[in-house]
Amino acid sequence: MRSTFRLALLLPLAFIARQAWAQEPPAHFPACSTDSAARAFLLRVRYLLSSQDAAGRARLDGLSVEPIPPDEANLVTEEPICLAAASAYAANAHQANGLHAPFPVMIVRAGARYLVQLGGVTGREAGEWEVVVFDPVFRALARY
Repeated sequence: MRSTFRLALLLPLAFIARQAWAQEPPAHFPACSTDSAARAFLLRVRYLLSSQDAAGRARLDGLSVEPIPPDEANLVTEEPICLAAASAYAANAHQANGLHAPFPVMIVRAGARYLVQLGGVTGREAGEWEVVVFDPVFRALARY
């Protein structure tokens, strides 16, 4: 009799626990920021790439970004790349002091370079954050 009573109590508890587990928040938040701020960042990079004057080209050289057609620069949405970029940004951006990955970043792939800026709500609260340019293995090449 006692075991039947225990089983009768355990079955509803197991059902409630399963429902509570299904309603937990996601295990992680996306590291790829693709909101309106990220799209504005993409437009700024494309504008920079479209520079036809000597000053614009000198700026590209200073950022270690090779000239490519502006429409070939695109937002990165692959989570593994964004997670690696967030870690590299935390280690290299002066303004990222104290940040620990994962956190949202805005990434524009321009040729063989990644231009990374802090994304998400944190990035908008702080205004313009430092942009770090990385090579494909996330070695920092330039900051601005």
